[in-house]
Amino acid sequence: MASEKVQQAVGNIRLQLERPLEQAPPETANIFDNEYVQDGYTSIKVVMRRQFTLTLRSKSFLYARMIQLAILGIFTGTLFYQVPTTSDRADMDLRKSLAFLAAMTLSLNSISQIPVQLDERTVFEKQYSARFFRPYAYLLACTLSQIPLTLVEMVIYTPLVYFLTGLTLANNGAHYITYAIAAFLCANTFAMFTRFAASLCHTKESASGISGLCITFFLLFSGFLIAKNKVPDWWIWVYYISPLQWAITALICNEFLSDTYSQPCNNSITYCRGRSDMNIGQAYLAIYDFPTTTLRGYWVPVLVLFFYYWVLSCCCFWTVANVRHEEVKLPSIARLLRNQTAISKPLEGKTKFRFSRIFKSVQNANNDVGIKFEPAMLSFHQIVYEIKIPGIKDPRVLLSNVSGFSKPGTMTALMGSSGAGKTTLLDVLAGRKTTGRILGDILANGYPKEQETFARITGYVEQNDIHTPFITVRESFQFSGSLRLPRGTSAGARQKFIEEVLKLLELNEIEDKIVGAIGDGGLSVEEAKRLTIGVELVANPSILFLDEPTSGLDSRAAQVVMRSITNIVESGRSVICTIHQPSRRLFFCFSHLMLLKRGGEIAYFGPIGEQARDLLEYFHSRPGVSECSADQNPASYMLEIIGAGIGHTAERDFARDYQQSSLAQQYRIFIKNLKELETYKFGRGKFGLEPIIKGYGATYWQLCKIVTVRQFRTYWRNISYSFGRMMLMIVLGLILGTTYYQIKYDNIAGMSSRMGLIYIGVIMVGLTNANNVIPQVNAERVVYYRERASNMYPVLFYSMSWTLAEIPYLCISSLLFCSICFSLGGVATDSAKISFEFWIILCEYTACITFFGIFLAMMTPNAQVATLIIPVVVNIWNMTSGFMIPKKKIPSFWMWLYWINPTQFTLNSLAAIAFHCDLDNPPCDTCTLLPTSCPECPCVRVQDQDNMLAWYIMKDSMSLDYTKRYENMGVLLMFNLFFMIASVFALKCMKFDRR
Repeated sequence: MASEKVQQAVGNIRLQLERPLEQAPPETANIFDNEYVQDGYTSIKVVMRRQFTLTLRSKSFLYARMIQLAILGIFTGTLFYQVPTTSDRADMDLRKSLAFLAAMTLSLNSISQIPVQLDERTVFEKQYSARFFRPYAYLLACTLSQIPLTLVEMVIYTPLVYFLTGLTLANNGAHYITYAIAAFLCANTFAMFTRFAASLCHTKESASGISGLCITFFLLFSGFLIAKNKVPDWWIWVYYISPLQWAITALICNEFLSDTYSQPCNNSITYCRGRSDMNIGQAYLAIYDFPTTTLRGYWVPVLVLFFYYWVLSCCCFWTVANVRHEEVKLPSIARLLRNQTAISKPLEGKTKFRFSRIFKSVQNANNDVGIKFEPAMLSFHQIVYEIKIPGIKDPRVLLSNVSGFSKPGTMTALMGSSGAGKTTLLDVLAGRKTTGRILGDILANGYPKEQETFARITGYVEQNDIHTPFITVRESFQFSGSLRLPRGTSAGARQKFIEEVLKLLELNEIEDKIVGAIGDGGLSVEEAKRLTIGVELVANPSILFLDEPTSGLDSRAAQVVMRSITNIVESGRSVICTIHQPSRRLFFCFSHLMLLKRGGEIAYFGPIGEQARDLLEYFHSRPGVSECSADQNPASYMLEIIGAGIGHTAERDFARDYQQSSLAQQYRIFIKNLKELETYKFGRGKFGLEPIIKGYGATYWQLCKIVTVRQFRTYWRNISYSFGRMMLMIVLGLILGTTYYQIKYDNIAGMSSRMGLIYIGVIMVGLTNANNVIPQVNAERVVYYRERASNMYPVLFYSMSWTLAEIPYLCISSLLFCSICFSLGGVATDSAKISFEFWIILCEYTACITFFGIFLAMMTPNAQVATLIIPVVVNIWNMTSGFMIPKKKIPSFWMWLYWINPTQFTLNSLAAIAFHCDLDNPPCDTCTLLPTSCPECPCVRVQDQDNMLAWYIMKDSMSLDYTKRYENMGVLLMFNLFFMIASVFALKCMKFDRR
């Protein structure tokens, strides 16, 4: 059989088939005997070269990281500018805070690399499965390419922080070198830690969540937020395995064990009492149980960090070599319902539904079974579309003098080669273009198109199937129908209409199935395409635009979709559809064709005819054009002859032929008539009524209700987000609560630890919610763009639905955290009133930071940019909140940040509640700064501060005011309202759906 085929082959093909197989050269004879083609050394060189190239080409990401660290370095340096080198404990606390801030910034900065690493992992697993290279070659390349990046970051960040803040310059600046070494090891260790998490976890969300939780865990036991001597015995092991503890210990001891603090202790310094054998630096370290020798305080931590880096590298190698990941695309609810059989309502037989039965035109609109629509004729005249190209003076023309029409009851195909302007023309006609300049006239029933009214009579089926994944098929139809059908439509008529559309598109059997991740446990690609058509169809449009509705579908699915579209045409609607290389059977479904050549010029516009007779007759009449064979697909034939096929060139200038053809002259007369209708107003009603319906399809109350209900339904079904964070709050509350279990604050270390609990609790609850909400908003934004283009609802209601849906979950999650964490820690437990006030303030702050995250998600083009911005802003708020640096120590040029800082109002209110002592009533009403003034007062006294009242010390150091807690609640409420309003303007003004 094969020999017969060879004999039948002609020309070059036969020569190729008859050529004898060449013998492989000796060096490649055994190429398939080895698992890998290259040896290990060569593989390392090749992969490393590629990895360095990828790193250098990721300029936007590199610049963002550098700018981020530069901003934080400059801000930290100027905020703590030239901290006095004195023995005062407040000044030494500031220097201790700088070590914590540096380690925290470098560790949290590594989390931003996780999305990039996971994207790289997808490519790695594909290439490793084909044995392109060895796992250790890939990991070594990734590791070595990270080191120069970290070095550059250190060169940017560490000098700004170290020299602007006035850290020690003893020993001719040698302490800066040791400071930079410790910071470099800290950054590399956590870069390797996040790479290990990225190689181990399945998704970006889980990798970011686990990394963030672990780093929080490490920060908690770093020796700063809770002193070592205050850590409970059951958690002390975490203190010793925390790499951040070793990094912070090295940075702190590098400062306080220098010659700058070598003055001997004396009893005039409170923390020196009982430590006369130490210098002031050692005595200060002893307060918080830090090491007091250089070996144990600096060199041992540096060696431990290096050891951690080596261990994490080994762990990464093991996971990269052995752990394979199945790509996970499913929303949580869809994963739970993967094997669920959708509630089905089987059809009685497989009868073909016709739209003429369910859609009633204006002539028989009195029948209450259907919903009336006005047939509309679309015409467009001399359409020119051009865009500006940066660096080029003249604009690029994508459509050149395109004219045509679409009559009711016809289906027009837009075809051409890639780049010919098919989708561009469709977007121009539908009013979806947001960039460029459009010239020419677009008329509906002879009247100039106004986009506000035109959107009410048209539907646009996009090529990409974009839907909210957490609602069902029926709910998607109901949402679209409720917002887009005329206001006078009764609920019964609307429901019957939706039922018939479900049957027509053969979706009634899966109407209760969650949309989910299309093609991966949710709807199939073909079902999603029919859903996309149905969502537009339930709006009862007069004109329907479709962008490649059969793209990505198999033959059967394409037949089902085209059968549905054909039924739409039979209802009297105008349908315009782009399509790419349809089969013969699908091509014959169209009644008219507009064929575009590259440059946006018309090569043919007119009827296709039965079995493409009219189309073929036109092209066969062109001189020198080959004829279409009997077994050839006319769609493929015409694309080939105009030069749109692979390896083909145009046989003629068909655009010029069309302009000079009798066919064009025939339709020019028609277009001329349309222009006359435009000129002479008395003739405009000849083709139908003028579209005049504007606004929305429902009242504002209904719009708000429908959009908000959908968002609440989405939150309820998004288990991993909505209920996952509650579990996270419970876990975080248990960890913090058991760490600070009933901690006493009768000494400096205890007071610092109690305040550390409030600080870390506030920061982690707020930041966790903000980071989690950003990808949720970003994922749903494309759905909003589609719905906004259809004028379904105002931007206010969409933005407001996010904040309203968040509130119940924020209240419950913050209440769970408060009830567990601060109850175990013994904070704000004196009465129900105090506990309630404490929770309200924490809840307001959590909502504030979450709404800020929503604002950032709507303000920025993608989640990566938002997640890079939010740590910068939150870090600035944290540093100017009065905890890291007291209010009276903040430089005057940064004081404005203190007053526009929601973290400041939160921490001050919570700290005031936690440390407050009633000094207005006996026996504490006689208390002064003297410890002996009120011996009967039960308020907590600080033993290593001459038994002064803890409330007096905290009130003075942090500028606390217990009487302003209600005022601060009002301020936090205003912050919430501000971010809610800002989100509306961000969504309205920032347009990232450029087309």
